[in-house]
Amino acid sequence: AAPAEPAPAAPADDPFTVGWVTGDDVYSFLVRLRKAVVKYGEEAGMTVMVADAKSDVTTEVNHIENYIAQGVDVVATTPRDPAGTAVGAQACWDNGIPYIGVVGVVDCDQVFVGGNDVQAGAIQAEYLAEVLPENGTFLYLTVTQTENTYIQRVEGIQDLFAKRPDVQMLAEENVDGRADKAMSVVENWLQVYDEFDAIVAQNDDAALGAVEALKAANRLEGVIVIGIDGGIDALRSIQAGELTASAYYDADGVGKAVIDVCKQVRDGAPREQLEDIIVPFKVITKDIVEEYIPLVEEGS
Repeated sequence: AAPAEPAPAAPADDPFTVGWVTGDDVYSFLVRLRKAVVKYGEEAGMTVMVADAKSDVTTEVNHIENYIAQGVDVVATTPRDPAGTAVGAQACWDNGIPYIGVVGVVDCDQVFVGGNDVQAGAIQAEYLAEVLPENGTFLYLTVTQTENTYIQRVEGIQDLFAKRPDVQMLAEENVDGRADKAMSVVENWLQVYDEFDAIVAQNDDAALGAVEALKAANRLEGVIVIGIDGGIDALRSIQAGELTASAYYDADGVGKAVIDVCKQVRDGAPREQLEDIIVPFKVITKDIVEEYIPLVEEGS
């Protein structure tokens, strides 16, 4: 069945409410994203309600259902699972509430706001293709494997093997994108692999955990470590010459785009006029990191 139409625009004196669910408020990128949504929402005169899914799709759907019961005007979440989150997303549409899937997709109708995660992986691949030595090797740290982020960033990294068939991935490990789990995995890898040229991580938290493990073992020198997100800790690590690079994800720009969609809903735009908004990634290295630190500090 076609999604239900959004409710008519609210009168000016009736507050417009956004129900926001952060995927997990421990991740620096998602913290910056949540702050941006709240900031731009409040600047637009909206009420932004905030909840934390704590990386659990059942908790996420429970929050969505609570927002529906409270009669919010828009629900926006960073989906934990394409199929699981779709249960809550479809319930939004069924109740006439638009659903925005932010930096992730669901298996039902949604307005998507965020980056192209295939592009994020492809940007890493392009950088590595240029800097890895002949017959280079790397180890791969991933986010949770049920997330669409994992699937698409893996797809993007495949470009590396097309550009550089001599390169080999030695191992892949799911660390849920967490620094502590990444540290533990890299400590184990250091016992197994005498040599490797790079550690590639699907987010900066895992990349920074890898840096710490390499530093503790006095193995950081000569190892390329690249992440995704471009949070302030990652940028400072790049500045210090530890983390090599990050595919910068503009959390502030994504948050602003979420509220831009909400403004359209508030103005009475029907579903067919609500378009996806794609925010591009960009590789940040030591050469240009100084330009980005002030931008990210402001949103941290």
